[in-house]
Amino acid sequence: MSKLLEKLKSQKKFILLFLGLIICCICIYYISISFQWSEIWAVLKQANLLIFFIGATVSLILYWLARCLRWYVLLRDENKSVPFFKLYLYTAISVSFSTITPFQAGEALKVELLKKHNATRMSGYTNFAIERLLDLITILAFALFGLSGEIKSQLTNYIYFIVFGLAAFGGILLAVIFLFPSNYFDKIRLILRERIKPVVLVQVAFLTFISWVLTAWGWHLALQSIGIYLDFHQIALLLSLTALAGILSFVPGAVGVSEISISQILLNIGYQTNLAQTGALAIRGYALMIIILGLIHLIILKVSERKTILTDK
Repeated sequence: MSKLLEKLKSQKKFILLFLGLIICCICIYYISISFQWSEIWAVLKQANLLIFFIGATVSLILYWLARCLRWYVLLRDENKSVPFFKLYLYTAISVSFSTITPFQAGEALKVELLKKHNATRMSGYTNFAIERLLDLITILAFALFGLSGEIKSQLTNYIYFIVFGLAAFGGILLAVIFLFPSNYFDKIRLILRERIKPVVLVQVAFLTFISWVLTAWGWHLALQSIGIYLDFHQIALLLSLTALAGILSFVPGAVGVSEISISQILLNIGYQTNLAQTGALAIRGYALMIIILGLIHLIILKVSERKTILTDK
């Protein structure tokens, strides 16, 4: 039995990836047979592309700036100096890469990029853990805030169960990390307690909140471009529930999972099926914009590094 457990533990990443791919295939099949593609195309032909592309570009750049500032504050607390422009490019590239990785783990790429500036992995992953913890708290706060609005009267008991279930999962996860007696968790707790200072924590928490507000604004503009108008309560719940479902599904990029989640929530809000399903695809288009802009930032980084090398010569 112990050998079996050890084998499963060693293959954990493969098992989670395999599980994610199965869920992804099931979701894509469901979407392919249930979405009203002809009606969706009719809505898309009338979309305001100016609002979509300008809104996505501006909101994403501001979002990356907020995440960059959050990272800058954590690095400054360690007396580490990294050129802000480089830090911004690292942030944009790593966040873009995270959209196609399970658990959005690809954002940890920025830790590896910082090695060029003599930053240690321990320090980098500690900062990453702090950021992820604050992201989780913010997402759960958005979910609870969304439920406090008018939308809650239109949600089914099923969606209530999902939201509060995910919120409970987050609470249990935090409780396990900080309260469960384990040598492994003792190391994590020690690192976090040494690093988290009240002033720094407040600054980083504020920037985390701002970054998620900017994401909500980007989603709002993407949906507005096809004629879907949500208030902040509604967009907060839509964003938080979809993000949590995507993270917990193990599916890279939450492909299929987010489309089903978004379309079902929009249906519960009161939008017609064709518009709700088009809204899900509009958000997928927003995710593609993240990848496209991320690749542009990667090109900018490579060009700037090449110029630096030529200058040094």
